[in-house]
Amino acid sequence: EDGVVVVLDRKHAAPDPQEAEQRAALAALEQVAGSCNYHMLLPKQYLGLWKELGQASALRKEKEAARLAAEERQQQREKARDVKEAHCAPQKVVMSKENQAALQALVQERFALRAQMVAIGK
Repeated sequence: EDGVVVVLDRKHAAPDPQEAEQRAALAALEQVAGSCNYHMLLPKQYLGLWKELGQASALRKEKEAARLAAEERQQQREKARDVKEAHCAPQKVVMSKENQAALQALVQERFALRAQMVAIGK
C-alpha cells in the first residue's frame, strides 16, 4: 500500500491529536491534489495552512525545475566539450613506406630552405 509522508513545520504543531490528524490530512491532500480547488471546500480555519502548503509546494517545484534545467545545461556543455575534444584529438594517418619517405624528405627540404633564408637574412 502506498502512503504519503507528511512533515509540517513546528509552527503548525497541533494542540491535540485530533487537530494533528486534521492538519496531516490537509497536508497529504495538498501533496496529492494540491492543484485542485479544494480550498473552496475547506473550513476557514484551514485556509491559511492550505495556502502556505501550496506556496511551499510551488517553491519546491520551481527549485526542482531549476535543478533539472541546470543539469540539462551541464550535460549539453559536457557533450559540446566531448565533440570538441573528438574534433581536436590527434588523427591517425596511415601511409605506405614510400609515402612516409617522400613526406620526410619534403619536410627536411623545407626546414633546410628555411634555415638558408634565415642565414642570409631574408
